[in-house]
Amino acid sequence: MGMYTGEREDPYKITPKTIETTRMCRSLADPMILLNVTQIIRDADPERTDVYNSYAERLIKDITNYHYRPQSGLLMETVGMNGETDDKVSSYRVVNPGHSLEACWFLLTEAERTGDTELSDKAVKIYDAAMNIGWDKEYGGIFYFKDYLGKPVEAYEHDMKLWWPHNEAVIASLMLYKKTGDEKYFKNFEILVDYAFSAFSDPEYGEWFGYLRRDGKPTEPPCKGHTYKGFFHVARMLHNGKEILTGLVTE
Repeated sequence: MGMYTGEREDPYKITPKTIETTRMCRSLADPMILLNVTQIIRDADPERTDVYNSYAERLIKDITNYHYRPQSGLLMETVGMNGETDDKVSSYRVVNPGHSLEACWFLLTEAERTGDTELSDKAVKIYDAAMNIGWDKEYGGIFYFKDYLGKPVEAYEHDMKLWWPHNEAVIASLMLYKKTGDEKYFKNFEILVDYAFSAFSDPEYGEWFGYLRRDGKPTEPPCKGHTYKGFFHVARMLHNGKEILTGLVTE
């Protein structure tokens, strides 16, 4: 057949599953993590605080205007460019409880900085909704993805338990307990810690297993780190948790 010159159709080119121009979408992951990055850079570069404040304000609006559902408190993982949803489309029904819990404490951090009680109330509602839909009442732990209508989720790993949502839930629970004084948040903290350290933590060799089946047993072979699981979430949970608990004891 001769050497491939680029003039023929490439037989190994795979047609994408979705065509972006057909259904333009917004992903919660983008403004959520960029808000936290903005907060960290602002702390490191205080001379440009006003610039970072403007970025944070825009990102918060993107989260609350497009992804937040006031009636339920849910943060929808994927929405249309104007925040629209379509219950006939599976991707528009997905909630990622871990992202919601992580976004919760990012929003709460900003609300405490600015004194924005309305934003603080939204963060509380987001937490409550995420734990309500995300906590596995049979086996314990936080589901990776949920369909808010209770329909099947497209992602195969939807009912697995991953390390990072539990890290973020611990931080959010402690922050909300510190803010509200409501014992339910400290109780949630204790439940999360009991589950996470018994299921994810490796007492013999250290670190956390990243991926558990729904019943809480690690996948085989167990995995502690790869392209998608680094040191970050566990370390941040331990650091932030210590800081919050120390503050509660000394106040």
